[in-house]
Parts: sequence; C-alpha cells; structure tokens
Amino acid sequence: MKHFISILLIGMILVGCGNSEVTENAGESSGKEPFLEMRNIHLQVEEMEVNVTAEVSTEEDYIYYSIAQGEEVLVKEKRIEGVREDSPWTSIEIEERLKDITSTKENIPVLSIYVKNEAGEAINPNYIPIYPEVE
Repeated sequence: MKHFISILLIGMILVGCGNSEVTENAGESSGKEPFLEMRNIHLQVEEMEVNVTAEVSTEEDYIYYSIAQGEEVLVKEKRIEGVREDSPWTSIEIEERLKDITSTKENIPVLSIYVKNEAGEAINPNYIPIYPEVE
C-alpha cells in the first residue's frame, strides 16, 4: 500500500511539472518581453534640483521615468528617446526641479525608471530613492 501511494504521489508531481510548462508557454506573446538594465547610476540633489546620470541597456526605443512620494506624483511620466543606439549601453541624463520635497523615513521621493510592454504597462522598474540635501 505504501508503494502504491508513493508511486501515485510521484506520478502527480510529474504530471504537475509537465503541465506547468504548457501553462507558462500558453501565456507568452510572440514578441520578447522588454528589458531594462542600468549601471553607473549617479544621483545628485541640490536646491531642489534632481540630477541623475546613468547608462542603460535596452532593445526598446524609449524609456520612461516619473517621481513620486508615497501616493503623490511629483513629476508625471516622461519619455526619454534615443536610448537604443549603436553600442549596447547608452548614457542618459535626467534633470528635474522639484517644488517641494518633504522627507520622512517612511515616505521619501522615489525616481522610477522603466520600459513598457505592448499593453503599456511598466516593466522592469528601477527605483532610486531621492534623499533631500541636509541643511
């Protein structure tokens, strides 16, 4: 009886593993999922001016960014063009002047940099916390 239950459990596990591949592949679209990689990120905040430089790698024509503090959007979504050039890494620069940054330990402003999929959803977001300068 123990052997029968063991064989039954192993069979169920194998069937479950086999079905997971079918399920995963069934939801895929014909295109590749967009990606965004970032390196050499440098953030500077002076007198409410946020400056970010970085290198990005993507196969997309555009990347997007926004700045939010909790639920409040400080900078609405903006698009950066020309990120897919001859080299695999492209330098970007973001400069934004914020009207007011109020910082608490739980609620600091965050810069989000991302690409979008075919449905217009943000994919691979990179979150960069913006710590205001200390006076």
